[in-house]
Amino acid sequence: GTPGPSQLQIFQRQDKKPTMKYTPIALLLATAASSSASMAPHRMTHASLKSSPAASTTPLVDALHTTGLVAVTSVAGLSESKAGMLSNLPGCIADVESSSSVKVATAVLPDGTVRKSFASSAGPDGVTSSIKTVDDYLSSSAGRASSPSCEAFSSYADSFRAAVGRATSDFAGRLSSELGGSLPAPLVTASSGKAYGTVSDVVSGGTHLEHFHSYSKPVASGEEGETIELHTDQGLFIAFTPGLVVGSSEGEGTGLSGGFHVRDAEGRRTTVNFDEEDDLVFMIGDGANSLINERLGDKDGSKVLRATPHALSLPASDGARVWYGRMVLAPADLDGDRQALIERVKNGGAAKGVGCSGPDMTAIINSARELEADEEGHDYSGNGCAEDELYCWFRCQKLSDFGFAEGLTSENACLVSESKKLRFLEGNESDAGVAELKCVNPRLQVHPTGKGHGDYYPVCTTNSPETHPVTPYPAIEQQNEEVCDLASWEAFSNQGDYEHKVDLTQPDTENFDGSVLEGDETHLLYTVKDGKLHGRIVTDQVFGWLAFGLGNIGGKHNGMNGANVILAAPGPHATYSAATGLEVTDSQDPSTGSVAGYKIHEADSSFRHWAVPVTPDLADVSFEFDGCHTALTFEVDEINGQGFNFDGIDTLIWGANSQDYFVGYHGPTNRMIFDLDWGNGEILARSIDVTGEAPADEEVAETDAEKDDHDHSEHEHDAEKEDHDHSEHEHETDGKVEVPAGSEPLEVEEESAASSKVSFVGLVAAGAAVFLH
Repeated sequence: GTPGPSQLQIFQRQDKKPTMKYTPIALLLATAASSSASMAPHRMTHASLKSSPAASTTPLVDALHTTGLVAVTSVAGLSESKAGMLSNLPGCIADVESSSSVKVATAVLPDGTVRKSFASSAGPDGVTSSIKTVDDYLSSSAGRASSPSCEAFSSYADSFRAAVGRATSDFAGRLSSELGGSLPAPLVTASSGKAYGTVSDVVSGGTHLEHFHSYSKPVASGEEGETIELHTDQGLFIAFTPGLVVGSSEGEGTGLSGGFHVRDAEGRRTTVNFDEEDDLVFMIGDGANSLINERLGDKDGSKVLRATPHALSLPASDGARVWYGRMVLAPADLDGDRQALIERVKNGGAAKGVGCSGPDMTAIINSARELEADEEGHDYSGNGCAEDELYCWFRCQKLSDFGFAEGLTSENACLVSESKKLRFLEGNESDAGVAELKCVNPRLQVHPTGKGHGDYYPVCTTNSPETHPVTPYPAIEQQNEEVCDLASWEAFSNQGDYEHKVDLTQPDTENFDGSVLEGDETHLLYTVKDGKLHGRIVTDQVFGWLAFGLGNIGGKHNGMNGANVILAAPGPHATYSAATGLEVTDSQDPSTGSVAGYKIHEADSSFRHWAVPVTPDLADVSFEFDGCHTALTFEVDEINGQGFNFDGIDTLIWGANSQDYFVGYHGPTNRMIFDLDWGNGEILARSIDVTGEAPADEEVAETDAEKDDHDHSEHEHDAEKEDHDHSEHEHETDGKVEVPAGSEPLEVEEESAASSKVSFVGLVAAGAAVFLH
């Protein structure tokens, strides 16, 4: 269960630790490219899946934590019906296509492979819908005339889908059992008040989208490359059958198809070797991050489920590769945006609106338009955007959401019009006809494809990816280990006479880019006296920003959004710009920095959305930075008018950044939300994000290899649209940064590549979220 105060791991400093052990993902990719790794999936029999795990063992969670997938064998009633159903799928599709009354969903994939699909769904509690395309055909005059393939397909499908439903239910039950007390009870409560007690309850209450795919890639096509790029699936998890190849000649049987690859936890591209015993494979998707991983109470992260990045490469063949998948979505009252998608599938259409984003990002739902989609409907092409949209930040962004006049399209948005509702970064109408619609971040840097993760939005600009490429923030000089040693830390951290000392150090964790981040030692020291909190937060890291405050119970991101906090920064808050960061003259001089009370925006986490302090001048609050370590000292009885509950328990929050001066992302080890009993100084609960994932507002400077290998295996985000939508750019600072929601022209002084402050490649946060995003 969730550890109590006496069970919490104590972090003791044995020697000086570096801030970050960095293994660049490009290095991992290079290693993967030079090897041909392969693996067999972890296997469990259906009978063992239904049984209770032995005491203190979690074989299913262990497999899903390590690789993100498990193959289930010996599923009763599945093997024979699977072979019968899938072997008749290509013939049934051909018969349906011969009819002019019923259409088959068809897509041409990047390597020339043609995919034809039937679709259906299973509703809450396992109630299955018909496979509408097949039923419509069989009820037509053409279908009634003669279609043995469709008759056989339909007959086998009934028993097959029932067997998959039973196995899915048993998988969810076993997962609930093994996760046990590591998850809260209830697991999640909908806005309607309905509680879902366990993972099993969420799975049985959700809609399951089903696809029956037939892939063909004729030898004469001559196309090469990946059929489906590396991606992770949208949804909690997917249950699928290993692909089978159906021969083109009559009488030919089926055989296993190869070409299924995953990226393992070490970044290697690995071929998965399924065999004929693997009846059904369960693979974790992005939805598990927000509904399971973010709610875990395991201290060491050993139960975090890994969303598996995977890809498909098919050789040219005269046969067809056939495949079945069932994607498990959250219940409707937990994610209403999916309902249009679900209705589409129930009506026989393929789930083209389910779109995965880019590296380490959650999947995106966009049911308002058609998307070019891969195997499970992920949009990588950007070619499916409507004419009034731009493909930017792994989605089609509607121009009118970003200050453009209604009715403007990507073709005419940058042309001068009488309405003047245009956006010129340089504010020069003479550039009309030269400026082009681009996907730009607050630093005016242009993403070349829109397939980048960060705070991006459409603007008209003469900037280009060549003159203003996406780059990381300038880095803060880190600790000198010869000076910043154990003795200096102990002297700094033990200043003052306080009654309580609370350990806030976070465990080491793998970052979303594959690097290992070590938790910097951090403590809260405090005494409650005369109705005031006399406190000091000390952290063993250099000073980018440091904050402490009261969590917003019920707010987004575990109570981060809407929280009232005290935030110290090494530069004046009035000089902050999302384009240039803080103006820092001397980070060790408190007189040149600032400490103020802020309220984090209820929806948008980037600092630029809440950079104007609620309480600009705070008495009895100060910060200290000695070149090695940072402290925030305070004597307060409230923050922004919100008082403390010194007679009981408060939900508290802290965060820090030691990497840059942009008030950016805290990183997975420099933040925490926790419940503190003021009387005894004990932490009652820790809500820890142990997935090491990037925030929605973070920029990633991708290598060429990464651009082709997008994965989001370890990324924490709500699947809600508003978490990834920055249509509410509320204010403008010095005409340099913000993209206001209004539609008047935005004048921004552009920075040339030569004069840019950013000149190295790496990973940083641009307009990044702070605290728990």
